[in-house]
Amino acid sequence: MVVRILLSISSKPLASTFKAFNEFQQPVDIKAEIVDEKGKKISETETVKFGMGKFNFLPVQNQKFFLKLTSHQISKLYEIPSGTENGATLNIEKKNDKIVLKIQSKNLQKVNVEAGFRGEILETRKDISTNSEIEFNENIFPSGIPRFTVFDENKNPLAERVVFVNKNQNVEIFIKPDKNEYLPREKV
Repeated sequence: MVVRILLSISSKPLASTFKAFNEFQQPVDIKAEIVDEKGKKISETETVKFGMGKFNFLPVQNQKFFLKLTSHQISKLYEIPSGTENGATLNIEKKNDKIVLKIQSKNLQKVNVEAGFRGEILETRKDISTNSEIEFNENIFPSGIPRFTVFDENKNPLAERVVFVNKNQNVEIFIKPDKNEYLPREKV
């Protein structure tokens, strides 16, 4: 399983996401607990679909936390990355064909934001101040799940979110047969 979680120090719980894979790199559904370094259970989580899940978490600086599997007879701990004072939080909201990103941080800093889809970067915004909002036009993305990543000036990821867009975008298919009429059981 792969755990990719980006956290920052905050005074309120953050929605943290993860994705679970089996040894063949295929998504797998799991159940897990969030535990501290002493093994004390903090909360529970499970995947919702396609190996993806989320949990609310309040990171504490200089303290380690783990994702502990409780399904599939696997007793392995996956360390959750610790929060950082220079981290950022990223919240996404859709408004009137716009995707609004709220970037927040304890420390005011300049960041870069990449908007990608299926491994391809579609748009980059540079030198954005934290504690601000930026908008992306939803129509630049095909129907699906784009990924928004906030990077510091050294290209280190600080926060990442995904969102489903253009769910009402229809695909039009036109079919033109090579004949106007076919006999019964004739190959088309």
